[in-house]
Amino acid sequence: MTNGSTLTINRLVLASVFLLLCAGRPEAQVPKEHTACSSCHIEEGRSALKEGIHETCIRCHPPHPGKDHPVKVVQKVVPDGLPLDKENRITCVTCHEPHGKGTVGRLMRMDLKKLCIACHEP
Repeated sequence: MTNGSTLTINRLVLASVFLLLCAGRPEAQVPKEHTACSSCHIEEGRSALKEGIHETCIRCHPPHPGKDHPVKVVQKVVPDGLPLDKENRITCVTCHEPHGKGTVGRLMRMDLKKLCIACHEP
C-alpha cells in the first residue's frame, strides 16, 4: 500500500469510528460534510485548518448579515467554556462545536439561553 492509500484508509476508519460512537445520540446531528476531515483540515495535520476559522466556516455556511452573531469581536471577559481565537475574538466555533461533541441543536455548544448569558448579562 502507498502512503496515500494508507492515509485514505485511516481517514475512513476515523470517520467510521466517529459515526459509530455518535450514532443515535440526539446531540450528534452532524452534517455529513463535517465528518470528512479534509473538508476543513489540511491532510498533513489533524488539527491544522486549511484557512482561518471564519473563512473555513463561510465556505459552506454563508453569512446572514443582521441575523448572525458578529465574529472577530474582541471579548473583554473570556467566557467560561467558550473558545476564543488568539486575540480573544469571537469566532464561529465560540458558539458552535463543528465536530458535534456534546452539542445541542445546530451544533451549539450549549442551550441558547446559557450560551448568550455566558457573555451577555441577562
